[in-house]
Amino acid sequence: MNDISLKQLEIFVAVVEYGGFTRAAEELFFNQSTVSAHISLLEQALGKELFVRSNRRHVRLTKEGEQVYPIARRILNDCAALRTLFSDADSAPVVALGASTVPGQYLVPGYLAAFLKREPEFRYSLRRGDSEQVHRMLKSGQIAVGFVGAVSEPENVDYFPLYDDRLVLAAPNNEHYRMLRERGVYGRELLLEEPFVSREEGSGTGTSLQNYLRTLGLSHDMLHVVARVDDPEAIKQMVSGGVGVAVLSALAVEQEVQNGTLLAFEMDKSALKRTIYLITLKSQQLSRMEQKLVDFLKSPHRRKRAEADGASAGAQGEAEIATERRKRGLYAFLIAAAYAVVSGGGFLLQLLAAIKLPASMQYPFVTGGSVILTTLAAALFFREKITLKGYISLILMLAGTVLFVF
Repeated sequence: MNDISLKQLEIFVAVVEYGGFTRAAEELFFNQSTVSAHISLLEQALGKELFVRSNRRHVRLTKEGEQVYPIARRILNDCAALRTLFSDADSAPVVALGASTVPGQYLVPGYLAAFLKREPEFRYSLRRGDSEQVHRMLKSGQIAVGFVGAVSEPENVDYFPLYDDRLVLAAPNNEHYRMLRERGVYGRELLLEEPFVSREEGSGTGTSLQNYLRTLGLSHDMLHVVARVDDPEAIKQMVSGGVGVAVLSALAVEQEVQNGTLLAFEMDKSALKRTIYLITLKSQQLSRMEQKLVDFLKSPHRRKRAEADGASAGAQGEAEIATERRKRGLYAFLIAAAYAVVSGGGFLLQLLAAIKLPASMQYPFVTGGSVILTTLAAALFFREKITLKGYISLILMLAGTVLFVF
């Protein structure tokens, strides 16, 4: 029997977990011929065919392949654990994390920032994908800890509920949808009536929506889908631009709802909820730092504090916006006040001139006085710099006005 290498087992497991030679080659950054060659060598070493090769894109395991897979996966997991067994003693290894779109953008960064304050030596990499992709990353050993919005493999993966998320129907803030809001319309009533911007297949949000539609006796195919997009930020831009409505996490639209860009409709009388999970592989032994992170996230008190810190940061951002608006309002008030002073001063000069001066002297007195008042107001209220020529002009104008009048 020929020797079996870890590389052969790694490629074999990748073909199984990615569902085909082509996808495994893409994920491992190998040529497809390299993947095929390693699988052939493994089959020669075992003396058995491991795959039924109907085509290169989609393959299925033979009976012998089904026996080999769990052993190969266990060997790879043990090797990964062995590599990190003593690494914490000398240096902090980089913890490989993966997160689906919503937790990766709106939840996990706050958790990691809070953990980093407790563990300054903590170093991590964060990969993003949809929930299905994060599960594949976990099974293939590319990440140690994941964050997803859907359960798919409870037999192999430990799921810990981190956060109760709420799904809402996001719509543009215009007269049509404001009127629907006032009438108490729910999001489910708009699903079949409005153009719909959908999340991509495999996303936790999309899976939760499909499950909800099934409870209503509906399917995703019945929606008037105008686009499928894998980025909530892009979807929000499309919705605010009037492309259609979308079902999104309340976390994703919170800021836009507060500033009035979007409207959020509850899907039903009872809010449509889904859970964000922390996931780890049942068969994998975590490193010391990975275990510390998991323990931290499983502590409700610490997790709530991290969420509160994130909310505080959001509130601070809103406060800064409000402060900027107040500054602009004060600036506008000063402009109006300066205009009133100048206009009032000019009117007062006209009254004095009409009472005290003959008609031939009124115009130069009012004109010169108005120019002087306007220049001084600009310097006082708007901090406009008066040049040397400007000062000389003002002095000459004041002197001329006084000499002309008196």
